[in-house]
Amino acid sequence: SYLLGGFYLIDGNNNKVPLAGQYALIEAHKGDVTFTLTDIPFGNYTSVGFSIGLDSITNHGNPNQYAADHPLSPINNSLHWNWTGGYIFTALEGKVVKDDETFVFHLAGAQNRLDFEMPAVFSTSATDADKTAVITYDISEVYKNPEIFTIAEDGTSSHSTTSPVTVKLIRNMSDVFTKFE
Repeated sequence: SYLLGGFYLIDGNNNKVPLAGQYALIEAHKGDVTFTLTDIPFGNYTSVGFSIGLDSITNHGNPNQYAADHPLSPINNSLHWNWTGGYIFTALEGKVVKDDETFVFHLAGAQNRLDFEMPAVFSTSATDADKTAVITYDISEVYKNPEIFTIAEDGTSSHSTTSPVTVKLIRNMSDVFTKFE
């Protein structure tokens, strides 16, 4: 699971067009891997930007302000860390098939927000139908690039914002989004 926020577009004049207040909750284990961005101004665009994680104000704001179906509602997701007053930006949980060993990595904290900007050439106008795009998230990048991460050597859990395990996983996540089309 992970949270996306900080959405913006780069227009044909290289201006940043924020898509304020829009968030996405991705929960691959539930099959929830789609989201919708709304109120995109008409125009020509060259890039899309977003973050895994939230800005500090949103991260530490009151999660109960959101409707139950909102991506940041603690009713809708399990990524709000109520005991620290913020959200888990990425939760990687599962079992190592070979050893049947459980792993749990909860990555949070402002220093672990990851920003992405990807080429995305498209235009919008009043006569356009809904546009769709596919962003590819390659989970294998979390464990292999730029450093190899192994459960045997690096451990099975982290609930820290600064542990060596968290730092290594975050560094490896810098290129998890491999394609935007």
